[in-house]
Amino acid sequence: MSSRPEFIHEYKLTTYSLYAAVSVGLETNDILEVLNRYSKVPVPESIAKFIRDCTASYGKVKLVLKHNKYYVESSHPDLVQKLLRDPIIRGARVIEDPVTETSTTKTLAASAEPPADASKTVASNEKQAQDVFSAVIGADRGT
Repeated sequence: MSSRPEFIHEYKLTTYSLYAAVSVGLETNDILEVLNRYSKVPVPESIAKFIRDCTASYGKVKLVLKHNKYYVESSHPDLVQKLLRDPIIRGARVIEDPVTETSTTKTLAASAEPPADASKTVASNEKQAQDVFSAVIGADRGT
């Protein structure tokens, strides 16, 4: 006979599993409440902080392809400022004509079409596009 209970399941909390949870409508507080309700011990504050950090900015920034360029859009000025502190994203910023830009959305852009002159430049642009995407979704570099 096994001493392990039959109906116990173990799950790994990752950045992506938390993104998946909020993408289907779960709220941060609901996740924490359910974990505390079903956990044998209170959820440690470090785990609660990890959950809050991973779910805080979900859905507040979008990566959009328009006119053969990738645009990072957000109606949250604080997140736009956070993104602009990243040197790669700041370097890809395009200032648009204020007449065409709405007052609630800030737009950043990087070319979607790499230059055809050299493979080294293409690889550099692909790396930059991946870094921009990683910074937008909050993925840790090197993982």
